[in-house]
Amino acid sequence: MCIRDSVQQIYKVREPDEALRLMAKYRVAYVVVGPIERIIYGDVGTQKFERMTLQAAGLKPTLQLAYRNEQVSIYAVDPAAYQRLIQSSEQATTQLGQLPGVSAEITALEQQLKADPTNTELIWKLAQAYAHAGRPEDGALVLEPLAQSNPDDVLIQHVYGDMLADAGQFEKAEAAYRHAVEVDPSAGNLVKLAKGLIRFDKIAMAEELLAQATSADPNIASAQCALGEIAEIRARSEQARGFYQRCLELSRPGEAARQEAEQALERLP
Repeated sequence: MCIRDSVQQIYKVREPDEALRLMAKYRVAYVVVGPIERIIYGDVGTQKFERMTLQAAGLKPTLQLAYRNEQVSIYAVDPAAYQRLIQSSEQATTQLGQLPGVSAEITALEQQLKADPTNTELIWKLAQAYAHAGRPEDGALVLEPLAQSNPDDVLIQHVYGDMLADAGQFEKAEAAYRHAVEVDPSAGNLVKLAKGLIRFDKIAMAEELLAQATSADPNIASAQCALGEIAEIRARSEQARGFYQRCLELSRPGEAARQEAEQALERLP
């Protein structure tokens, strides 16, 4: 089955587990559901992704809601879901990067991209494959031309920044996040930059951005979660607990910030 056919199958199948197995083959990192996908695949094909954001059978959700507006929802795949799939398979190995066919798929994508270097779909798929194989620096390198040629695409800037951050290239990652804010200074994008700054140990700057975000949107849950993280770093457990509780009050089931807050409350003393 070619890549295009596999992508169509991911959307067409009814069961989340079947979709996950197909997604694992290509190390899918993000799933986009917009008007076109709803028209082509209908509710049966697209609504399963929302179900995959819910916790089931004691397991963490497979997907997290990364972005949503009135028309488009973007779901991020939890890499641990692939690991669980590996562990439950009789032919599985113990390492994510050793899933049968991964190296072959990456090699195939590399060859295809070499023959067609401006193919956006191939760039995206290869970057995702590198990321899930534990090679974020290679993923960032592949995405760099796409990020440069699409400076106003906030999603690309965010994913590019994430891969740079995972590769330890913090200055370039911060630049990508800041560019996304310049394109769209929304509360959500301010929080994304702030969370990156927390990771880069720039706490004071992150706090300033979170103040701007909550001023623009007092009900943004992810900002409360990030403030809780800062309070934890400063060993202010009660203050952190308050922020995380507020995040739970403001967030929806399946939202990434909600899951982070739930995990944080479990680990707090």
